[in-house]
Amino acid sequence: MIRRRKVVLIGGEGPSELSFVAWLNDRAIENGGRVAFQKIKCQAGNGYTVVKSAVEGFNAKQKDLGKIYGRFLLLDDDKWDGNKHLALRLARENQISLIIFKDNFEAFLGQLFAADPTLGPPRARAFLRQHWNSYEKNSDKTALDQHRDTLLAGLTQYARRDRALRELMMLCDFVIE
Repeated sequence: MIRRRKVVLIGGEGPSELSFVAWLNDRAIENGGRVAFQKIKCQAGNGYTVVKSAVEGFNAKQKDLGKIYGRFLLLDDDKWDGNKHLALRLARENQISLIIFKDNFEAFLGQLFAADPTLGPPRARAFLRQHWNSYEKNSDKTALDQHRDTLLAGLTQYARRDRALRELMMLCDFVIE
């Protein structure tokens, strides 16, 4: 009997986030996880706009896919524009788990790489440029894979503090202690 992969919908608003999703899917499969991420490119904008775009994209994609094991959205914490409560409610009503990056994705990546959850955008960018010679914003999954072990270790640490990321990692069969 062939076990089907668990289909997981993951949205993000930019190429960096979607490259990260592709990279994480590859690492999950490499780890033995039976997952298939379906990436949804969301409309850029404030938090509510991104969540609304994710809802529309997820609903359209789900019609074709059958059973879905999770709906996740990668979202920058610097994009709320006073509408955070509306975006959070919309996500909750549509069973979307929000993985909210402290500040933005670049800071998140720096936090993973440095294993420092306090690293903000300017320090994260400087840290990445200093310790990751080929770092560029909007790096593809191949660039992320150059620092695979460091990023996975940081991701595991981050997942211990973030419920939605922990849930996603566990769907991928990663061990989070």
